[in-house]
Amino acid sequence: MIRPLACAAAVLTLAACETTPGYYTALEQLGIEKRDLLVDRVEDTRASQKGAQEAFRAALSNYRSTANTDVSRLEGAYDRFNGAYDNAKDKAAAVRSDIGSMRRVAKDLFAEWEAELNQYQDPSLRASSEAQLRDTKAKFAALDTRLTQSEAKMQPVLLVFRDRVLYLKHNLNAQAIAQMRGEEARISGDVDALIADLDVSIAEANRFIAEMRS
Repeated sequence: MIRPLACAAAVLTLAACETTPGYYTALEQLGIEKRDLLVDRVEDTRASQKGAQEAFRAALSNYRSTANTDVSRLEGAYDRFNGAYDNAKDKAAAVRSDIGSMRRVAKDLFAEWEAELNQYQDPSLRASSEAQLRDTKAKFAALDTRLTQSEAKMQPVLLVFRDRVLYLKHNLNAQAIAQMRGEEARISGDVDALIADLDVSIAEANRFIAEMRS
């Protein structure tokens, strides 16, 4: 995260979001350029992905506990499973929001960079900057694709959890438990695959951050 952002909250009161006029100007007055802000947004997305991983792990753990609980304790297990599902849903939404914020900053950075190419007098420097722009765009596009794919893979797993939550809500009985047990291996496999996919996305974010800082 960009620490000056936290230190200068009062300065940025009038620029509370990226769509507010003067947002970038206020940051630039603090020495924070769009390139820095993009790295910050990628870090935010990486953090939200890690949060989603933990939330999906917790939801799966609660699913397993519910599937293996006694009927007399099913209502309490259901409440915990429902809460874990809601948390996973919120964490997935945070990932989606952070990706959107990251994209907005990237779009503005690349537009500014493109416009500034015309200000060069030295053709060799212009060519070098243009090559760097193309390279950064390509790396960001690869990251964006990777993050978007991972975010999309959260939705089918959430729907599976939601269906089980809805079914349990009206069927707190042994039959519901037996059904959950029968599906446990498949659902576990789906969540494990999602978590592994998020690991790949997090590694891609790490590479992008390192390259932007090099």
